[in-house]
Amino acid sequence: MTIFHSLSKLRQILLSGAVLLFSLQAQSQGFSDPSALCDDLTPANRAMAKSAGHNVDELCSSLKASSGGQVKERQLTPIEPRKTISSMSDDRYDRDDRDDRDDRDNQILNDRSSPRERLKQFGYDLFAGTPETFAPVTNIPVSPDYLLGPGDTLEILFYGKTNSVISLEINRDGSVSFPDLGPVTLAGLTFAEAKGMLQARIAAQMIGVQASISLGELRSMQIFVLGEAFKPGAYTVSSLSTITHALFVSGGVNDIASLRNIQLKRAGKTVASFDLYDLLMLGDTSNDVRLQPSDVIYIPTRGDLVSIAGAVLRPAIYELKAGEKVVDLVALAGGLKAKASVESGRLDRLDGNGFTTVLDINLDQPQSQQLVLKAGDHLQVDGISNRKKKIVTLGGHVDYPGNYAWKEGLRASDLIGNFDQLPPLVDLDFALLVREVPPVGDLETLSVDLRAVIMEPGGVEDVVLSPRDKLLIFSTEESRAPELSEVIATLKRQARSGELAQFVTVSGDVRYPGEYPLTKGMTVQELVAAAGGLAEAAYLQSVEINRIDLSNSIIASSSAFEVNLMASGGDVFLQPYDDVLVRSIPEYRGKNSISLQGEVVFPGEYVFARGETLAQVIERAGGFTNYADVNAAFFSREVLREAEAKNLVRLKEKMQEELAVEQLDSVAEGMDTSALALQRDALKQLDGAKAIGRLVIPLQSIIDGRENDIILASGDKLIIPQFRQEVTVIGQVQRPTSHMFRSDRQLKDYLEMSGGLKRAADKRAVYLVKSSGEVIVPRRGLFKFNSKSSEIEPGDTIVVPVDPDGSVKVIPLMAEVSRILYELALGAAAVNSFSNP
Repeated sequence: MTIFHSLSKLRQILLSGAVLLFSLQAQSQGFSDPSALCDDLTPANRAMAKSAGHNVDELCSSLKASSGGQVKERQLTPIEPRKTISSMSDDRYDRDDRDDRDDRDNQILNDRSSPRERLKQFGYDLFAGTPETFAPVTNIPVSPDYLLGPGDTLEILFYGKTNSVISLEINRDGSVSFPDLGPVTLAGLTFAEAKGMLQARIAAQMIGVQASISLGELRSMQIFVLGEAFKPGAYTVSSLSTITHALFVSGGVNDIASLRNIQLKRAGKTVASFDLYDLLMLGDTSNDVRLQPSDVIYIPTRGDLVSIAGAVLRPAIYELKAGEKVVDLVALAGGLKAKASVESGRLDRLDGNGFTTVLDINLDQPQSQQLVLKAGDHLQVDGISNRKKKIVTLGGHVDYPGNYAWKEGLRASDLIGNFDQLPPLVDLDFALLVREVPPVGDLETLSVDLRAVIMEPGGVEDVVLSPRDKLLIFSTEESRAPELSEVIATLKRQARSGELAQFVTVSGDVRYPGEYPLTKGMTVQELVAAAGGLAEAAYLQSVEINRIDLSNSIIASSSAFEVNLMASGGDVFLQPYDDVLVRSIPEYRGKNSISLQGEVVFPGEYVFARGETLAQVIERAGGFTNYADVNAAFFSREVLREAEAKNLVRLKEKMQEELAVEQLDSVAEGMDTSALALQRDALKQLDGAKAIGRLVIPLQSIIDGRENDIILASGDKLIIPQFRQEVTVIGQVQRPTSHMFRSDRQLKDYLEMSGGLKRAADKRAVYLVKSSGEVIVPRRGLFKFNSKSSEIEPGDTIVVPVDPDGSVKVIPLMAEVSRILYELALGAAAVNSFSNP
């Protein structure tokens, strides 16, 4: 009797009277050994039990005699963890020719299955990760039909007149020595039969005594697991074990074993066959018979293999039983998926000549379902096509794009019934209907007048839709290219030899130039509508059409001709590959304007005609105020600004390259930190510099007629500052600032007033920037200029550049960079000094 079973029986005996207190105390103290309960009894416990009519000493004696001491623990044999059957390494088994053949079979089945789907054998992963030990199974419930035999133990609890527990083991002759009853033969009886017989005899021969009978420790027996087992050999198992219990105890089967013909042999004869597929798929254990001593479980090699892939629930390689059919294979695979195409099945079969043939299978037809399978067959069940039928599609500039159900007589107005169903800015003059033409689904396109469809449902323009038609609607504010790109690409792909792709091109003064599908009967006017209409400068009297002619099979030719849209109304029919050019009205340039700011009588933005000059616009603006400094005028032009911006980018890139080289040289020769800081600061300023596009002009001479006038360009800007009284000194001086102009002061005086030159200054390259933007450099002697106009005047700026060869060594480009930065700063200051538009 096991430890826990003995403890439970002792608790049953001590449930009545005063002994109950003792039992509860024992349970609370957590005793694990039943004999320890008797050893710990106190005199008070014994007296209390005796007063209740219980002989504690007799009970404990019986308990010790029956238990025979503590049961020894079984010595378990641990084994290594097991991988899945499909991932076992080849070094676990010694492969022979038969294994190689089976491996080739698996490879053939996989090679003939879907390339996206690698199949594996079904069922072998059932034994993955088992067992942990080879110990016999003892914790299996005992059923009433259990057949008793030598080695089984009965646990009998007497209660009533006599209270005791006994444990009786069935001897080798099949009997037990029952107290007061004598020898009783139990071997060969079921547990239910033995229990009923013993309870009847006890009640008849032991007056006043009743018995509770249960099974204690069961007998063990030895069986053999042979053939393609994971670990073939002899195993000790419980007498309750079945075929599946023995398989799990032994670790299951190897990767070439049959799962469908596991045989139970007894005395040299096969008494049962077990198909593991029944257990795996149906949970059927009806053939999982109970084992007897010396039984042999024989696992043969697997039989013929077939495979199934595609739209089934469980694609895999399955072992084939003789006579199984296509319908059986589909059932093994769990049945078909919802999207399986029962009419589209293919059975790959090996013929007798070493080649593969294909049989068409219709899983709805009994003839195909009852087709008997052969070794190596592979069934591919296709899924239904995702291509949708009996639908129409609404796309483009709509609130609810998507697919809609098609029905006979469906029209465009059924999709778009009124203007409220359309978002704002919809193009009502043109919509595109894309249609698939049978039998192969080539595309053709039709133009749709959306306004006429909505206003006249059922009219001529309200086209009747066909299945899979696609209606594209466009916005008046967005390009049509994204919606049309796929259609154009398809039209180009389906063009055949001797034919041109069904598309045309429009360019020039239309709102959305580009490529458009050539709809059925398209005219120039319809193409213009497809392109969003004409631009404001379109010239309707001369629209050019370039056409390719393939009528000559030897050489293609092209021609160009003009049409007058005002005369023809645009009813010229187009052909594939036509290129339509809509010209602009001659001399149309759009709106040209110039901005006048500062000391102008009427500052603002002025529109000018082509060829008009600056002096003419100034005259229209009322001339200058009394405070205007005409010589300091700032004139900028957009074209110059764009060119200047590109030059700044190139200059920045060049300086970065030279500065990187300079830093490497400085590391090798000893870095000049002051020069490096100066260059980095210049690069930082250059990064933030903005082009101004200034054009230096002699404005006073232009007004007086002594210089050529300036022909204006759109985007020009003229700023007239008021008179200034300061002279500004910038660059490499100790204190860059502005000084009040004095007629008796010269260049060197202003430099001294700014603290003198820095070490990095190039005193030989000091130059003067006049208020007009003109740059004056010294010609003779230090700080001397050679003309009257080069004298320092109010509003002028003295610039002291960097000397690249001075005491602070900098890269040669620094002189040019600093000069540009100074001039940009002066121009930006002039622009920022005016807030008037």
